[in-house]
Amino acid sequence: MHRDHHFVAKGNFYSVPTRYIGEEISVRIGLKTVSAYYQHKIIKTHPRNFAKGQWITDLQDYPKAALQYLEKTPGICLEIASTIGNATHQTIQYTLNHGTRVGLRKAQAILRLADKYGKERLEAACIRATQYNNYSYESLCKILSNELDKIKGVNPLIAKSENLEETAYMRSADEYISDMEVNYVQ
Repeated sequence: MHRDHHFVAKGNFYSVPTRYIGEEISVRIGLKTVSAYYQHKIIKTHPRNFAKGQWITDLQDYPKAALQYLEKTPGICLEIASTIGNATHQTIQYTLNHGTRVGLRKAQAILRLADKYGKERLEAACIRATQYNNYSYESLCKILSNELDKIKGVNPLIAKSENLEETAYMRSADEYISDMEVNYVQ
């Protein structure tokens, strides 16, 4: 049994209770059901799904501690994020766009940062991260742990030149002059 509580049968994933993780099970695929056996005793029966890549999960197979994460669906994660702020909502929405369980787990992990650092700091970190189009959990952790979310001021990469009318470049033209320029004579 896989650690994710599921076994694979005909391209789909079916759940079994936690106590069978790591054990060797047998599977019987019938016309309408898929059954799992441990030591010749039936431990779980699911309705058979004929599509591929589907997750057929009975939430009662999980321990209570794991249920708090499974019950946070993408919709619930977006609701929680919108109570924190617009940047957090944008970050969670981007993370969930992939539509995978991994994306959902990352979104849940980002929201748990509010428990450790507070909602205001998470929102500030998301604002900073979105300025760089960086929505990863790891980046948000670094921003919060290094207290970069507390730094006020203008982002140097987005800052505009005060003399924008004079030049389109952030540096003056003199910085680009080189002694190695070649002059061509016609």
